[in-house]
Amino acid sequence: MISGVSASSAYYAYPTQALGSAEAQGTHATEPPSPGTDAGNNPTTDKQTQQADDKTSKKSTPKSANGEQLSEEQWREVEKLKQRDREVRAHEAAHLAAAGPYARGGMSFSYQTGPDGMRYAVGGEVGIDTSPIKGDPRATLQKANTLRAAAMAPAEPSSQDHAVAAQATQMAAQARQEIIQEQSQKLRGNDSEHRSDSNADKGTEKNHTDNTAENTRQAQHASNQYHQVENGDRKKTDAVNLDLRI
Repeated sequence: MISGVSASSAYYAYPTQALGSAEAQGTHATEPPSPGTDAGNNPTTDKQTQQADDKTSKKSTPKSANGEQLSEEQWREVEKLKQRDREVRAHEAAHLAAAGPYARGGMSFSYQTGPDGMRYAVGGEVGIDTSPIKGDPRATLQKANTLRAAAMAPAEPSSQDHAVAAQATQMAAQARQEIIQEQSQKLRGNDSEHRSDSNADKGTEKNHTDNTAENTRQAQHASNQYHQVENGDRKKTDAVNLDLRI
């Protein structure tokens, strides 16, 4: 289960469950060995073997904190607490391994003391950083995917784990939207730049055409002036020749 969800942090947590009876877990504990029986529950005929089995049975049966033998009900409760402890630790370890750099610290547990005087984990949590990465939607998207995978990492995610997964999914959707907006702005910028370059090329081409026309006009004017001067010189030459002939 995940608890403490906020804008910047959340907890992957295994719900605390106090175990006070065999029905608390819904599983069946193994019956304690019966004195005087072997591994197959068949009576032994050898006295020495029976005595050895009795000693082994006494050593393997848990005792209370004051050293007294546990009742069958207490023994069942201890077995349930041991099972619960294994489940809680495996659940939180899966969260921690998948969260990677976004985990805040390690695993923390709540404990229950069993009839044997030992403390067993009955609930736990792993803090994580769920804040988006400012100014980098692609990194935020990658982080959101990691957070969602971490929330769903255990074999049996809790309701709070599903809540954090939903939060990560929402963060991923927002990051994708920001990426699309960035790409759209970039495309508009490239199109505007292309139009500016095109207009600049058209302006350069127009200037070149105007310059060519002006150069042609000036050349024509110079040619006309040259022909006018040449015709004038010819008239003067004809007059001189006429005078000479006279």
